Amino acid sequence: MRRQLYRLYNLLASYPVIALMLIATLALVYFGQQYRPLESQRQTKLTQSMQLLQERKELEQELTSTEQKDLRKRYILFNQSFISKDEADAQTLKETLAPAFLAHGWTLKSPPPDALAPELVIIEAEKNIRSTDNNKITIHGATLNLWATALNNPSTDKEPFLPLYSLTECIKYLWSRPPTHEYQKIKIVRTSEGFALEASLFFPLIDPSILSLSKSENL
Repeated sequence: MRRQLYRLYNLLASYPVIALMLIATLALVYFGQQYRPLESQRQTKLTQSMQLLQERKELEQELTSTEQKDLRKRYILFNQSFISKDEADAQTLKETLAPAFLAHGWTLKSPPPDALAPELVIIEAEKNIRSTDNNKITIHGATLNLWATALNNPSTDKEPFLPLYSLTECIKYLWSRPPTHEYQKIKIVRTSEGFALEASLFFPLIDPSILSLSKSENL
């Protein structure tokens, strides 16, 4: 066994083997140099990819910030088209709506004695959104309950009175006119003389804190 090890050592120590190993080493170094530009390009592309990902993240953050600012400005601008709390008066709002209802065959009435809800309810509910300066934004609104009647009489052109159609046309007209509002409840009941209507309208109110924000942001 020892002789075989000596023979192997002598073989490895011979000049031809050393020359072959040197040539193989040089060949490995040479071919390694051939792949170095490819490795450099790969590293450059990885670096560029990381930079692009970082830029994308920054752009997404900027876009999110811009969307929040845009939403905030829209809220401020929309708020300016709402009615103020002082204007949220049942009689004033009814006088504004009465001509449109009357033109479509409905006459607004006072609340009936057995009415379960008052004519006007002021609502101030906190909204689950915070602005950039951590001030809570609240939704201010007023609910107006209306009662109206319509006679079941044919129109001047002898067309029958259609309560749902007339009310739909009235709503379409009022939606296109200020103040901003939406219908929460509509109930039509047939009576001995014609029809009775019970409706509930929601009017957004101006948020008092928005007035100072609009001035500070020059809106």
